[in-house]
Amino acid sequence: MFQKKGKDNFIKPLVFFGVVVFIICLVTCIYHVFDVRNNLEDEVNAQLRVQLEVASGVLSDEVDKTGEIVSVLAGEMGENYQNGTVNEYEIYHLLNKYKGIDDFQELCFIANDGVMYFGDGWNKDISAIVRTEMREITEGEVYISDEFFISNKEHQM
Repeated sequence: MFQKKGKDNFIKPLVFFGVVVFIICLVTCIYHVFDVRNNLEDEVNAQLRVQLEVASGVLSDEVDKTGEIVSVLAGEMGENYQNGTVNEYEIYHLLNKYKGIDDFQELCFIANDGVMYFGDGWNKDISAIVRTEMREITEGEVYISDEFFISNKEHQM
C-alpha cells in the first residue's frame, strides 16, 4: 500500500507540471502568432504606402502632362480662331493631332457660336445647352470637364 501512495504522489505533480508547461507553451505560441500577424500587417501596409506614393507620382505626372497638352492645344486653337485663320478642317486636324499625343477619350472645341467640334469630323450645335457660365470663359483659360458628355449613340447621329 505504501508504494501505491508514493506513485500517486509522484504522478500528480508530474501531470500538474506538464499541464503548467503546456499552458505556458500555448500562451507563448498564441503570443507569437499575433506578433507574426502584426509584423506581416505592418510590412504589407508599408509596401502599400510605397506603391501608393509611386502611383500618386505617376498619376500626378500624367495629369501635368495632360494639362500641358491641353494648354498648348488651347493656345494654338484660340490664337488661330481669334485671328479668323482657322477653318473646320484645321479644327479637326488640330484636335486629332493632340488627341494622338495622349490617350484622351475625346477632345473637342467649342466655338463662339456654340458649335462643338470633335476630332472625328463631327460637330453639333450646343448653343441651346451651353450654360451661361460657359459663355463667360475668359481667353486663355483651359477647362477639363465632362460637362458636355454626349453619348456614342447621339454622337453617331
